[in-house]
This record gives sequence, C-alpha cells and structure tokens, in this order.
Amino acid sequence: MDNLEKLITLCQEEVIEARYKMNIQRDILMERNIEVKKYEKMKENDFLEFLDVIKEAENKEMDEISIRQFLSKGVR
Repeated sequence: MDNLEKLITLCQEEVIEARYKMNIQRDILMERNIEVKKYEKMKENDFLEFLDVIKEAENKEMDEISIRQFLSKGVR
C-alpha cells in the first residue's frame, strides 16, 4: 500500500507540473494570438488605404476626361 501511495503522489506531482507548463504555453499562445490580430488589422487598414488611393486616382482621371470632353465640345 505504501508503494501505491508513493506512486499516486508522484503522479499528482507530475500532473501539477504538466498543468503549470500547459498554463505557461497557453499564456504564450494567447499573447502571440493578440500580436497576430494586430498585424492582421494593420494589413487590413493598409489595404483599405490602398483602395482609397486607387479610387482617388480613378476619380481624378475621370475628372480630367470630363474636362477634356467639355473643352473639346466647347471649342467647336
């Protein structure tokens, strides 16, 4: 019986140590997940800004085309 109690105590200690290591790894994973989400948000914001620049350039080009058409019709 004494041997069995020692085995149980040893197993309990191993479980406690494994749980401690698991909690540390979980905390590290959570921190990294937060970092990933930050980078994803930055990437999304950069892409939205890129789309705005493209849209602004397209609008400017359309304005220039409209002005040219107006001037070419107005000159005649």
